[in-house]
Amino acid sequence: MTNLIGDGPVIKATHDNADVNKTLETNFANWAQRCDVEGVDDLTGLLCTAVRSIVQSGEALFHLPVDAYGNMQLRLLASEQLDQSRSVPPLGMTGDTPRIIAGVETDAGGRRVAYWVLRDSPDQVWASIEPPQRVPAEDICHVFVRKFPGQIRGISWMTAVNTTILELNATEDAAAMKAKVSALMAGFIRELDGSSGLSADATAGGGLDPATLSMEPGTLRVLPPGTDITFTPTADMSTIVELLHYMQRQIAAGAGLTYESLTGNLREVNFSSARVGAQQFQRRIKALQASMLGAQLLAPIWRRWVLLGNLERSR
Repeated sequence: MTNLIGDGPVIKATHDNADVNKTLETNFANWAQRCDVEGVDDLTGLLCTAVRSIVQSGEALFHLPVDAYGNMQLRLLASEQLDQSRSVPPLGMTGDTPRIIAGVETDAGGRRVAYWVLRDSPDQVWASIEPPQRVPAEDICHVFVRKFPGQIRGISWMTAVNTTILELNATEDAAAMKAKVSALMAGFIRELDGSSGLSADATAGGGLDPATLSMEPGTLRVLPPGTDITFTPTADMSTIVELLHYMQRQIAAGAGLTYESLTGNLREVNFSSARVGAQQFQRRIKALQASMLGAQLLAPIWRRWVLLGNLERSR
């Protein structure tokens, strides 16, 4: 998220007049500070939340409403508000129109014309049960990484490594439990002939039942004569660190991250290897900034903002 967003977007207008460019950039910067329709975040904050949604859910949706005064604002929608169940077969199969797949309506040529959006996210408190509303495509920015032609909805970036993440969490829990169990050390004294008298309290008159002797950390327990104890073999934990590092490297590779950025562990990194990994990662980040955030979100927002400004001045 930090690498994709950085310090936030900076608009560079390309008008022939330098004064016009400066005015546009200043006005857009002022608008970006108060663009959230909920009044919580600025444009950078909305982008941070959107990127988190893209990584987790695979997509983010922005609604671009315009109020009665011609001012545009941004509303970040939850991916669950795009009605997954809203699907209608295309014309020619059953005769039904229009063509809707997982809440996305397209025309005969495949161009997106509308989105079917629920009023509230299903997991919200007091969520509305109203049917989805049809929102024109020009009022929605649907941001996701297209992995194959014809893809309609986004896919979580964690899909390839979800199982490994669960296994890593379970392995860490098991290692922690093993460390706790290994800390439960107790020493048992066993008399061979019972002549010392140390076990007298454990056999009679001492209020202790040999059948219910407990094992507690740091204790020295006297066993009754003629008894013995055997512990089950303990698992070897000498390779647990290497196993955890291997699983973390798998997660980093599957998520498109470097191992260092995922774990913050620079112990086994030298300058050359870190530089090569960082360069490859930065190339991927720049590609995502241009193809995803720039083309699918920031460019449409800028075009609509400029258009509304021109319409306002022409009144």
